[in-house]
Amino acid sequence: DCSLDMCAERNAISTMITNGEFEIKMVAAVDKKGNVLPSCGACREFMMQLKNSADIEVLVDNKGTVLRLKDLMPYSYS
Repeated sequence: DCSLDMCAERNAISTMITNGEFEIKMVAAVDKKGNVLPSCGACREFMMQLKNSADIEVLVDNKGTVLRLKDLMPYSYS
């Protein structure tokens, strides 16, 4: 659970960037009970800054539903 602190996704992406990586293929987040949930809005906004943001896949539920980040952020400012 997170408010607008540093979620696991943003932490992982920041570490990735620090180590010279700039592209993500897929993001999967789970809660404390192991349920898949889509990344929060702050994490989505952060991912939108990456050069391949339109192609990032996001696992959104335990059924295996995958959406592209651009479909979760259809009116992005970037």
